[in-house]
Amino acid sequence: ASYSRSFPSPTGLALMDESQQPIDLQQQIRMHLVQDDPAGLSLLLNGVEPFQVAEIFFQFPLDEQRLLLDKMELDKAAVVLTELDRPTLENLLAHLDIARTAQFIGRMEPDDAADLFGVMEPKQAELLLPLLDKEFSAQITHLLSFDEDTAGGIMDPHVVRVRVNQTVGQAVETIRRFVAQVDLDDFFAVFVVDGAHRLVGVVPNWRMLLA
Repeated sequence: ASYSRSFPSPTGLALMDESQQPIDLQQQIRMHLVQDDPAGLSLLLNGVEPFQVAEIFFQFPLDEQRLLLDKMELDKAAVVLTELDRPTLENLLAHLDIARTAQFIGRMEPDDAADLFGVMEPKQAELLLPLLDKEFSAQITHLLSFDEDTAGGIMDPHVVRVRVNQTVGQAVETIRRFVAQVDLDDFFAVFVVDGAHRLVGVVPNWRMLLA
């Protein structure tokens, strides 16, 4: 069973290698980097869903990670940041320019932005908050003020999310990685979202087991 849908290649056709097999996204990105083709790289990155970039992001060195973000539209780059695993995100945030980080965070929902602040070094967070819109900054500060065990913290939990174009098998693997990463004891539903983090539907966890 699957609730997947396919997305076209940004150029309309998948690139082919010599054996006429589709070239995966990581290989396509690597080709543009090697060929020093920033225009082609930007076209490629902005023609796919952000979660696809996030899934392979850790495979690139830090300097290339920063370049990939710079070649993406701000909204898409912001989504990529919210999708990264914690070690990759922590290392990247520690080496991003503060002003550039503020631009990315300004395109996020407050709860996603608060999650990023939660993995930053305190000094970096202190420098970053004044660069954000005052109302937005206040929302983030409010969210960060909740202890995880308080009612406020419970209302903004780590949500189990999968992508609408993932197969059930891929979704289950995403859930397993997420649960292990955040040490989640229990959950009752899986939120299905599109590439822009918009809610598409909610699937009870028992339905995932029967799919």
